[in-house]
Amino acid sequence: MSTECPICGKQLNHLRPHLTGYHGLRNVEETLLLVSWSNGRVTGKLSCRVCDKVGLSRLDKHLAALHQLPPNEVEEQMLQSKQRLVVEKLRELRKSSPTFPMVSQLDFTRPTPKRSPSAPPPPSPGPVAAGFLASSPSTPAPTPIHPVDSPSTLFSSALQCMCMSCNALEKRVEGLELAVRLLQAQMSQMYLHPQATSSAALASPSPSTPRTHTPCGTST
Repeated sequence: MSTECPICGKQLNHLRPHLTGYHGLRNVEETLLLVSWSNGRVTGKLSCRVCDKVGLSRLDKHLAALHQLPPNEVEEQMLQSKQRLVVEKLRELRKSSPTFPMVSQLDFTRPTPKRSPSAPPPPSPGPVAAGFLASSPSTPAPTPIHPVDSPSTLFSSALQCMCMSCNALEKRVEGLELAVRLLQAQMSQMYLHPQATSSAALASPSPSTPRTHTPCGTST
């Protein structure tokens, strides 16, 4: 069964000769601790990384009975707790200033994060809940809708440009709008006062052919 080297990460069938020959370890206690870190064979009481309880001789039963973890997670927790114990022993060994300097740096690594018991993932929100979350106060407020402007205002604002042709076009549109307003005023007067309009039309001379007076008794 191959094991992982805690220094270089290689998978090896014989770890101890690799540590002493390739990495040059001369500290016997450090070598034994590194081998224990790789194969998981550790003597001593372990601590639970879920509830931080220490001094457990049967951590596997504690995880299965109290925390109700599945077997694969129990095995993973056991290995990580054993490696954590090895790292603490390596740290104590370094503090004792051994005769042969230590080569490994496992005790310099930061401790693994605390494992929380497995819990089912939260249910995904439905369409109604998603709409409610989208309109919750935590989300930014939607942009207010301004009142719709008149077509002439929108057209004039769209024509506000810096070029000369657009300015000329805008003046042309203003002239057309003025002519339309005058025409509308005349049409409204015609509907409101039709008699006055007809009298004015009769009073105005119409271009016609002038009639000549023929004396009586004169044949034409």
